[in-house]
Amino acid sequence: MNKENYEREKEHIINVATKNGFAIKMILKKINKFKRQKFINQSTLLKVKEENVKFRKFTYHPLKHHKFQKMFKDFYIRLAPKNDYSISRLIRPNKNEKIKEENKSGIYQIKCEECEKFYIRKTKRNLKTRVKEHLRNVKKGEVEKSAVAAHAWSEKHLIEKEAKLLKQIEKPKRTYCLGKDLHSKERKEEIDEL
Repeated sequence: MNKENYEREKEHIINVATKNGFAIKMILKKINKFKRQKFINQSTLLKVKEENVKFRKFTYHPLKHHKFQKMFKDFYIRLAPKNDYSISRLIRPNKNEKIKEENKSGIYQIKCEECEKFYIRKTKRNLKTRVKEHLRNVKKGEVEKSAVAAHAWSEKHLIEKEAKLLKQIEKPKRTYCLGKDLHSKERKEEIDEL
């Protein structure tokens, strides 16, 4: 940037900043700091401290944030304040609720859109996955794999894409049976000796 353009840019920055309520003294101080930094960057081979600075997210505390910033400054770390109470967090559903919703299993119903027939079955698997399998079978014409697909292809009807959960069944937790003889006293003593 030549000197004429530089002066024009400097005047523009001063005008905009003063219109926004900044003091001229502070503006000139910032401009001089920038010029000094630019001169140092051009004249030295050493890395300037600003290039080594790392930014880290840090939970904002109104009374202590400034103290933390001073403390981390010696280690070339600048703290970027973050707030846990964001609008998106309030709007979005809880992750745990989403997981529970996707893991639903139980007795479900899929309706035909054109007649009053419906398909009711029980599944221990993820309901969403099971319904997708039915719809895929309808799409590919695999009538031997799904009664829903058989009805859709034989009657040339459309099937609803969402299933209605009639009764939710909790998935049983996995239990492992090690055998009846494990509980006998002789077997228990043998295990203890090992």
